[in-house]
Amino acid sequence: RMSPKPIVEVVIFRMIEGRLETLLIPRPEDDVVWPGMYHTPGAALRAADFQRADQTPVNGAFERIQRGELSGEFADAPTFVGWLDRLGDRGPESARVFIAELPEGYDHPDHIWYSVDQLAQNPKFIQHQLPHVLMAAEQYVQMRS
Repeated sequence: RMSPKPIVEVVIFRMIEGRLETLLIPRPEDDVVWPGMYHTPGAALRAADFQRADQTPVNGAFERIQRGELSGEFADAPTFVGWLDRLGDRGPESARVFIAELPEGYDHPDHIWYSVDQLAQNPKFIQHQLPHVLMAAEQYVQMRS
């Protein structure tokens, strides 16, 4: 809790009838900090990620997110948005924020698509994630226009 944890946040978007939505994933019910709360996909960087043959530590986090949280692959390589430092309920974090999309037809029974403009009012959403979602949303909208 003393040293910032390096994390990777991947905000996944889609546009539905002019409305920007993001993919939310539930935390396990036995999570000690956020039981059953919704969050965007993310992973901490691990020491082993720095020993990868491709010498790209963030790829280790991307692989864990795809295999674990998503049970699926990104449509394309995630796009870097920026850095965000914050103090959360689990201690300080230094986050690299990315944007991604999923292939057409992606579906997972436990995941939900949620309107970005309604996240601040959602009591089941981990609110300290809102700044990185909004930062990514701004970039995503600019990229699509």
